[in-house]
Amino acid sequence: MLNIGEGVRTILIINDGSGTQDEVKSRLVEDGYEVKVSSSCAGAMELMEKEKVDLVLLEVAIVDKEGIEAWENIREVYPELPVVTVSFSGAYRAY
Repeated sequence: MLNIGEGVRTILIINDGSGTQDEVKSRLVEDGYEVKVSSSCAGAMELMEKEKVDLVLLEVAIVDKEGIEAWENIREVYPELPVVTVSFSGAYRAY
């Protein structure tokens, strides 16, 4: 079981649906997390206005102007909300 952190129950994935997103979502659900998905940054902001989210996984490939603005908006509106940029491309590299 994944232990992402104390108090994390709902995870929002912001991604266009490509890559390994479905695999990651399935694994998180199997491990007891509630997972929400948004295919756009604007849609993610709307979702967060309506529903509580404990962690955001933001696809690095959409961290273009819209993605950077979304990250900045999330930080401004939800300063305590962890936002992690990830790649769902299937290629993994640790730094």
